[in-house]
Amino acid sequence: MKDGKIELDAELRLMQEKYPLAVYAVNRLVVLAPMFRIAITDMVSNYGETFFRRGQARISEIRYLYGDGDGCFDKVVMAYVKFCLEFVRRQKEFLKTGTYAVKDFDEIYESLYGNDESMEGFYLAALLFSYVFSSNYYEFYDFFENKFLVALSDSGTVIEIGCGHGLYLTQTLRSSSGWKGFGGDISKGSLNVTRKMLTHHQIDNNRYGLSIENICTKLSFADKCADAVICCEVLEHLPDPRHALSELRRIARNDAVVMISAAIRMESIDHLYVFRTHDEFLEMVQQASFKIDVCHVVPLAKGNLLNKNERQSLIEDPKIPLGCICIVSPVSSS
Repeated sequence: MKDGKIELDAELRLMQEKYPLAVYAVNRLVVLAPMFRIAITDMVSNYGETFFRRGQARISEIRYLYGDGDGCFDKVVMAYVKFCLEFVRRQKEFLKTGTYAVKDFDEIYESLYGNDESMEGFYLAALLFSYVFSSNYYEFYDFFENKFLVALSDSGTVIEIGCGHGLYLTQTLRSSSGWKGFGGDISKGSLNVTRKMLTHHQIDNNRYGLSIENICTKLSFADKCADAVICCEVLEHLPDPRHALSELRRIARNDAVVMISAAIRMESIDHLYVFRTHDEFLEMVQQASFKIDVCHVVPLAKGNLLNKNERQSLIEDPKIPLGCICIVSPVSSS
């Protein structure tokens, strides 16, 4: 260890035998995009062996979805690199203007969500890779494992809106055979990847259903039909997140466990709604008749996120993008 940080190469050698896929992914990313070395070192320093354990699982999924060969995997790595570089470019512009570049949801649908090749081959590949190498997604998954899953009963119906690559839906169904699930997304490409993810984890197709859903209008699900609801990394993509929250409240049973997240002051290729602070997001959730049970805020920044003072300083810095995830309970209208 040097200056409080691990020596990355030594750590990779130590983890090679136990987590070969995770180490392989780190090595390919460092070779193809050396500028990520510092960020990876921070991730390993902050999260230790758990980084490699989760990375092993995610890389196994990526190789199933996109192919085992080195060339196939390198395409995923480069999709992630391209996604990150575009984020950096757009974030710099956002800090100047205070607004996101994209203004129209239909424009995003035409260029991305409705384009299966872009969704499956670029966008979703990059997002799934982010669960290994980006602090916000990494800690979101930690929250999902340690807060959401442990709050569930042994059986019920879970609905994920904006299921994307299907990671949360799949892992919820894996957590107990008593759960059935539904995944909804506006993108057919997302449903294709979600179906492959469920197949990879051998989830029987009689335990789930997938459907095209547009939360900008009305979901196809009945009132109070879900024992658990997941809607992560969706609200910032919408012109009217308040309407979306009202739809989540409508389909959730009064005792449902609901997990919601949002990106805060974080530009991307398809972000529409600017949440300026995580408190603004949480207040909007509460106004939709939810009670905040527990929340977690993650700065998307380099540094020692285990240091409470440094972490809080980053959260309070208006120039630092954040992720905020929470578990909420429906508030009865009676």
